[in-house]
Amino acid sequence: MAGLRKDCTEGGTGSKLLEVNRQARRLPRAEREPPFPVTDARLLAIFWELHAARSHNGFSYNPFSYAELDAYQRLAGVTLTPWDVKMLKRIDTIYLMALQKAEKLKAKTHG
Repeated sequence: MAGLRKDCTEGGTGSKLLEVNRQARRLPRAEREPPFPVTDARLLAIFWELHAARSHNGFSYNPFSYAELDAYQRLAGVTLTPWDVKMLKRIDTIYLMALQKAEKLKAKTHG
């Protein structure tokens, strides 16, 4: 447990999962999903694999499509539950929103 606590406080995978949890709790109740379990690094690893192959439209990254998630399952031999898909889409949305905010902040400070 001490290793997980350290990981959650020192910028590791655990701290990233906690931030996803915080962001998800800020959504309107109707859009909330079950809390993302801090111990389930499997989905975060899948997210980073998908992100590494993510398409770009020249201005920003494109969100994961359901077709891409389906292809990933078939090609990687992974089975995603409907909850897994919802959480991957939610993580993706939060990640893209954070990137957009960071770009706006960067433009303001350098601009």
